[in-house]
Amino acid sequence: MMIRKHIDLLVAIIWSIISITRGLNFVTTQGKLVESYEIGRAQRLFWCSLAIFFAIIAIYAFCKFFVNAIKNDGSERKILIYALPFLFVFMSYFFITYVRAYNASYYQGDEKLVWDAAVNMYPYFFVYLSEIYLWSFFILPTSIAPTIVKIFMEAMIMGYIVWRVKKYYKTKNAYFIYLLCMLSPFYTLGVEIHRMQWYSFIYLFVMVKLFFDIREKNNLPFKWVNVITMIFLISLLSVLRREGLYLILLGLILLLMAYGSISERRVTIIMIAIFLVAEIIVYLPVLKNGMDEKGTTTTAIIVHMLGEKSLNRDVVSKELEVLDKVFDIEIIDRYNTDMGIEAYDKNYYDEIGWNSNYYFIHREVVEATPEEIEDAYHNLILKQPIVFLKSRIRAFLAAGREESAYNLYLPSFILLAELLYSIIKKNKEMLLIFGCVLIHISITTLAMPASFFKYFFEMYLMSYTFIIIVILDNIKSRNLGTMLVADRRE
Repeated sequence: MMIRKHIDLLVAIIWSIISITRGLNFVTTQGKLVESYEIGRAQRLFWCSLAIFFAIIAIYAFCKFFVNAIKNDGSERKILIYALPFLFVFMSYFFITYVRAYNASYYQGDEKLVWDAAVNMYPYFFVYLSEIYLWSFFILPTSIAPTIVKIFMEAMIMGYIVWRVKKYYKTKNAYFIYLLCMLSPFYTLGVEIHRMQWYSFIYLFVMVKLFFDIREKNNLPFKWVNVITMIFLISLLSVLRREGLYLILLGLILLLMAYGSISERRVTIIMIAIFLVAEIIVYLPVLKNGMDEKGTTTTAIIVHMLGEKSLNRDVVSKELEVLDKVFDIEIIDRYNTDMGIEAYDKNYYDEIGWNSNYYFIHREVVEATPEEIEDAYHNLILKQPIVFLKSRIRAFLAAGREESAYNLYLPSFILLAELLYSIIKKNKEMLLIFGCVLIHISITTLAMPASFFKYFFEMYLMSYTFIIIVILDNIKSRNLGTMLVADRRE
């Protein structure tokens, strides 16, 4: 009887022992086969222990959730049922497209570099992404663990969203969210495991949960576990992508709207203190050891600004003279002329060997100091700010120009319509959430090194998910208005 009562804990203990034991063996063995990263033994032990700690929490949470779903006809069972179609779509695409092509180099490019860093217990590759991989290895000790863990995570996120929308609006129209499965980026990026693909689904979950927690604030019990979880996720989102910095302020405001209380000031103050401590904890290691992405962005901005016909080169002649000591401006001009809009697609000018180095812009000998280069770069933008903005807008247009489901113009229009709706309806939580997304894509557009669709995947998911929420919200408010008018007439 005791075993049946605590079956979730028993399964979690057995799973944890097997996974952690085999995971340590897997990581140790694989770590010897790849390039080593410079990190002290104490740091390796700390980050490995942290990954094991979070793996145990994830394993127990999943076991408890799954057992509750089987035993009781409650929220867990509904979420699990709603998650199954998403899981089927993700897993089907994964097995058809990826497993069929499985080989020794399953992870390639940046994903392989992150994978190598993870088995070396190096956490900072792409700002904690390698730590997430390492955490995955202790949940499922297999080479494709990051992919499997992510697929299950995002399927559960989508199941939760369907459940939450259906529960709040009391309508089967929540099932329209399944239409996302018809959009190829949804399942394609759903099985990819680069940083933005993880980030986007976590971002979607946080924003949807905060929205409904704010709406149902008076009907939901206050739970510190819930608050701490949201603080952790917001803190992670604020650091995992550099454009998420705004969440330190706006994320805190949303958190207080959802869980803060004027009558319980002590609780609110503790909540703020925990949030600020969490932000410090996640930022300090990255500030000291995190991967520097500044170089690629700086080069991209210079290349793209030089591609603008409205650039007044006489005004920035001194800056161009300095930059020409680092980059061959003649080659940059050739690159922009020949490539056209495709010049934004990828950093071809940075790739050694691409097209026989015909467009490789870096000079072998740099005749300028780092300080001179930095000043020239900043002055180029400050003296020609309109040109800078035009080049950044063109970079966004390049990212969204596909005539397919990858087109970003429609979700951008939907986002603006959602923002306008929130203003008209004076809906504070919607306004703040859509404002967060708008700030996010604005920072992304200003700072991205190349026009990749994946940089805007978070906006893509938010726009298409929340348009259903907005429509249902409008229907609910109209019905409520009709009922109030009827009551007054009676």
